[in-house]
Amino acid sequence: MSTSPIHQFEIHPILPLHVGGVDVSLTNSGLFMLIAAACATLFITLGMRKATLVPSRGQAAVELVYKNMASMIGDAAVAFPSGFSPTCWRGISS
Repeated sequence: MSTSPIHQFEIHPILPLHVGGVDVSLTNSGLFMLIAAACATLFITLGMRKATLVPSRGQAAVELVYKNMASMIGDAAVAFPSGFSPTCWRGISS
């Protein structure tokens, strides 16, 4: 057992995989990124599954998160919004 506080940030391969001499292993950090992406996708999918005129609580939550993210990206890229933001955010941040 390690007593170092940095031990929790070490990257360990979970699924070793080498393709054409390149190491493309699934690591603990990659696994948590996949879990976060799956949770975000599930949140958006479940929140937007029924399109209604009056938004449900789930749809309102998804729209609130979307507006918040668009605002943060727009604020961070004020000088050159098209150069720093992905294509899906360009219309929102400008």
